[in-house]
Amino acid sequence: MVPAQALTPFLVWALVQGCFAPVPRLLRTRGLLHPGTAICAGAALCAVAVYTVGHTTDPLTAVAGYGLLGGVGAGLVYHSCVDLVGGWFPDRHTVRLGAVGGAFALGSVPLLPALALGPPSGDPGTAATVLAVAVLVLGVAGGAGQRGAPACWWPPGSDPRAAALRRGADPRPRATSPRARPGRAGAPCTPCTRSWRCPGR
Repeated sequence: MVPAQALTPFLVWALVQGCFAPVPRLLRTRGLLHPGTAICAGAALCAVAVYTVGHTTDPLTAVAGYGLLGGVGAGLVYHSCVDLVGGWFPDRHTVRLGAVGGAFALGSVPLLPALALGPPSGDPGTAATVLAVAVLVLGVAGGAGQRGAPACWWPPGSDPRAAALRRGADPRPRATSPRARPGRAGAPCTPCTRSWRCPGR
């Protein structure tokens, strides 16, 4: 393969992975794909991508296997993790999402000592197969059982970022009168407020 052909799968991977950002959230909001399932599916596609790179010399197959399937898989894993963490920690978006992005970027670091210290192998197909299995096992282990935050995880009427500035403060909105308190007469509980202990009850 000439250099341009060798770089094409990685270029396609980057484009597909980046453009896939809105898909996991869209599927989750419609109840079609939960975050844990998306992460496991993405891990399987990433494993297929790694396996393809080690077992093909055809540029089109590499683009389809690594660029397209691997890009979709990486997009599912990364953006599902971002959506998952953002839902559970709406008050700490910057810190939590920065940790997710950093972990995703540093995910290849353990591969470097493994390649340096592992036994030399003249067969790239064997190395790709072992790496694909590791990607699949670790990805499924990390995604299995993950659940997104409930729709009313944060108290209604409270700004998560404002609550984050008041460290240790109760994020529930303060009630100034009995009529303003959820669960009292004139302000019936909704499915959202029912998930929280109503002030004044």
